[in-house]
Amino acid sequence: MKRFLRTTGMCLAAILGAFVLLSMDKVCERCKGTGMDRNECYSCKGLGYTQCLTCNGNKMIRCTFCGGGRTIVCPHCHGRNPNCIKCDGKGYFDCERCSGTGQITCTVCNGEGHNRCMTCDKKGYIEFRCPDCNGTGELPDD
Repeated sequence: MKRFLRTTGMCLAAILGAFVLLSMDKVCERCKGTGMDRNECYSCKGLGYTQCLTCNGNKMIRCTFCGGGRTIVCPHCHGRNPNCIKCDGKGYFDCERCSGTGQITCTVCNGEGHNRCMTCDKKGYIEFRCPDCNGTGELPDD
């Protein structure tokens, strides 16, 4: 923003017969003239995501089919037939859902271990009106 100032003291304007153009740019340094200021998001600490609460960031959850036990009692013989062709007489077989690991991919975070931060919408910061310039982008005249 340009301002014309009349010099004081010994009147230079009278000597030169004109006003002196001085650059009086008063852009707010805090917000760089945008009127908005940023703070690191308090929920995600600037990462843009938060740890998944379902899997606690581990990316996996306990298999709901076998309860995390990794095996399932044979539904054909219920573990009572040593000659069962389905379970080879073991009475159980590996859980088909988790492939015998006892865990499945977390369905809440899709196995990423984290979710998009809802506070900052994945930006990592929260914008608010700059308090130094009250959102104008320019510092007020003194």
